[in-house]
Amino acid sequence: MNLEVVEWGVPTGILANLSIQPTIFDENKENQVGDVNMDRIREKIKQGKVTDFKIHEDGSLRYKVLIPMKKTWKMEQLAKAYIKKVVRLHGILKDIASDRDYRFLSKFWKNV
Repeated sequence: MNLEVVEWGVPTGILANLSIQPTIFDENKENQVGDVNMDRIREKIKQGKVTDFKIHEDGSLRYKVLIPMKKTWKMEQLAKAYIKKVVRLHGILKDIASDRDYRFLSKFWKNV
């Protein structure tokens, strides 16, 4: 294993070639800048009007989808609810931020 010692804050050698890629949240925030519809939603939120969006601490707008379910539901029922509540309205999503419920992460995707 080759280790390279570098001065703090000064990338050199192999480190100089690395780049940090934006996250999906960075891309969303960048895409929202100057969007007229997003500006209208921000104004509604600032006026105290109820929307399905919230302003995140980084300034981007976030939309939350909650799917009410019972603990006894089988994976097939969860998959059908996901398709009915999310895919029907938004299509297949590129990225999903999950609360990491074990049911969501385990067999769910096999049933969708």
